[in-house]
Amino acid sequence: MNQEAIYGDRSAPSYIDDDFALTAASQLRRQTILLYSGFGISIPGIIAIADPSSSPLFGLLVPLAILGSALAGLYVLLRYRPDRMNPLATRKFLARITKLSITIGRIQPVVATL
Repeated sequence: MNQEAIYGDRSAPSYIDDDFALTAASQLRRQTILLYSGFGISIPGIIAIADPSSSPLFGLLVPLAILGSALAGLYVLLRYRPDRMNPLATRKFLARITKLSITIGRIQPVVATL
């Protein structure tokens, strides 16, 4: 039996979906600015304490990839202004930030092994 048959149609009105997207984007913006700033501050230290005998890929290129992703995320975040966005642009913003966060999340475990 499918869920629609059990629970019925539970879709919210579009104005509620739009308001939820705007609120979520505003909260996400505040939180991820701190996250990406933290990456930007910590990555140079990780590069400095990396083992000199490790390969340049792990000691330098991977942390720089994370730093580049964090800077790209900060650029996107600082361009976004919640009070000037419509719901469609907000959903695009949420998708873009989600992709950047997933990229950083895939690279981060490699840096943790340095």
